[in-house]
Amino acid sequence: MHLPMALPLPNIVLYGYLVKFVVGASLLILLFGSLCYCLIVTRRSKGACQDNGSASELSPNSSCRVFTFQEVQQATSNFQERFLIGNGGFGKVYKGKLENGTVVAVKRGKAQSKQGLTEFQNEIRLLSKLRHPHIVSLIGYCHEGVEMIIVYEYMANGPLSKWLYQPNEAPLSWKQRLEICIGAARGLHHLHTSTVEGIVHRDVKSANILLDGNFVAKVADFGISIKGSSPEESHVVISVKGTFGYIDPEYFRSSHLTEKSDVYSFGVVLIEVISGRPALDHSLPTEKISLASWALDSELNGELHAMIDPNLVRKVRVSSLEKVWGLAKMCLANNGIKRTPMGFVLCCLEDALHL
Repeated sequence: MHLPMALPLPNIVLYGYLVKFVVGASLLILLFGSLCYCLIVTRRSKGACQDNGSASELSPNSSCRVFTFQEVQQATSNFQERFLIGNGGFGKVYKGKLENGTVVAVKRGKAQSKQGLTEFQNEIRLLSKLRHPHIVSLIGYCHEGVEMIIVYEYMANGPLSKWLYQPNEAPLSWKQRLEICIGAARGLHHLHTSTVEGIVHRDVKSANILLDGNFVAKVADFGISIKGSSPEESHVVISVKGTFGYIDPEYFRSSHLTEKSDVYSFGVVLIEVISGRPALDHSLPTEKISLASWALDSELNGELHAMIDPNLVRKVRVSSLEKVWGLAKMCLANNGIKRTPMGFVLCCLEDALHL
């Protein structure tokens, strides 16, 4: 009798072990490969623009550098007062120099500031994705412990406000003022149109329009900026933020924020440029404290000439000045719907320059 062919029992057991070994080895190889991939991706993402986990929520692009606190100290000679170039709501701003010789502006957050981690992270997220000739460039940041520091390109001539009403500076010509306004309008127009929703700056003022060594204007300070609303939606904010004297009254009353709120603030800047005085001046009589209100009242009273910067008298073509004043009034309309969009503001300013 012939028995059917079959594997001996020991061989069957050996075959079972062989199958388990192959399957197990395959799983180990897949697991090891996945682990390696994760490590590579993690290292790349850390190298892009993250520090040692202290600001892990941030995910800006790869052009943003993460500085150690020691590197920032070296760049500013340990924040020496002689390098101090500004002092804002977030903190002090210092002039610094990186190891490669690049001159930078270093903004260091202060503990008692009303602006904190939220504004710090917001500015880095937004600026790291914005690249425009009329928006200040972000170079990097440092977040170690309580230290919140942002490093920007250096703007040699500082804020526009300094050139408008600080007596120790040479007065700007009308042509210079128009070119600066045009540059700022281009930056704001890019903010409003760079995405479907757009970005509302929320704190447009002459102190946040910075000038480089050639007086090219760039919009700065995006700590309280926010994404706008799509055409189908309205955008209501919980708390009104901005600088008194520049805040859109409609936004202040309703908390309804749109790009037209920036347009209102820019209208105030235009009147600053015409008058050479700040948006609020508490040293003046009550009716003149608010620049926007005083300017509108001056026109109604037939005294518009009284608000023109003495440095511009008889140095400006009347048609050009009237065009900018008319534009400022459109920007200051009480109803946001009646305000002109920033693109039209830009066109009108270019016309005024041609005049």
